[in-house]
Amino acid sequence: LPEAVEIASSMAAVESSRGLLAEPDPIPPLIQKLLGAVRAALNATQADLEATFQRELSKLEGNPIWQGLTGEQKHQLVQQFGLQPPVGIQLGNEDEIFTTLQSASLGNRRTLVEALPQRFARALDEAMRLLEPQATRIILPSATIRTEAELDDWLAEVRGRVQAKLGEGPVIV
Repeated sequence: LPEAVEIASSMAAVESSRGLLAEPDPIPPLIQKLLGAVRAALNATQADLEATFQRELSKLEGNPIWQGLTGEQKHQLVQQFGLQPPVGIQLGNEDEIFTTLQSASLGNRRTLVEALPQRFARALDEAMRLLEPQATRIILPSATIRTEAELDDWLAEVRGRVQAKLGEGPVIV
């Protein structure tokens, strides 16, 4: 956290000036400032996690492939890919913040936010395999397209890849 650098330098200044014995104690305000920064970062990450989860869940539930699964198949995929709603966090005091960070660090929580779309995509891929066991997945090539001619070339390449796989069965793009 950016605030941690500032707080660390303030703490180093207190230590080097032997300010630990000063009245009032200079450390509690620094601790409170750090706790406030951690609390704000955790709240922001939790909000991102919940928003990402809801967005991806809505996309998944609106997909006709997902809708074609039985309730049991959906439940199995939710369990397999860890698509449970995010657990709330408690940040009311130091102990709750510490417990929250012990369960998953701030970095781990950010990684989870970034990983959620991939988890939902993998669940949808597996749903496709359940409904279309012969389907082949094709990864579209990445490209920077600047002109209409480049777009036509890219589309021709994609069309060729899809046509080559269509002989084997349905294609998932």
